[in-house]
Amino acid sequence: MNGQKLSHGFSCGVNNITITKILKWRNSRDIGWKAFLWYIADYATIVDFGENWFKVHIVSDKQLNFFYNKVIEYQSEIWEQNYEVDIKNELWKDHKRGTEKNLKILLKLSE
Repeated sequence: MNGQKLSHGFSCGVNNITITKILKWRNSRDIGWKAFLWYIADYATIVDFGENWFKVHIVSDKQLNFFYNKVIEYQSEIWEQNYEVDIKNELWKDHKRGTEKNLKILLKLSE
């Protein structure tokens, strides 16, 4: 199943997503990258990330559509504040939705 083609140029498995793609999907010029990754970690499995890219695990067109919709729903003004508040302490470990599947990524984002 790994490598099977999905829609919109994605494949089943790990896909590299750039900040450029996210900005294009959102019809936006800028995004708080770490805050965005903090948000999207609640909805997708992030394998790794860098300054302007991340690798996400996608297994079906249904999951890809869900991921795309969550990218579009992202609200910078809310999530950038949430991110700044969350990383000041470790309380997020008890309530953040993506903690179980993305703990390593979230710890790296909170440094």
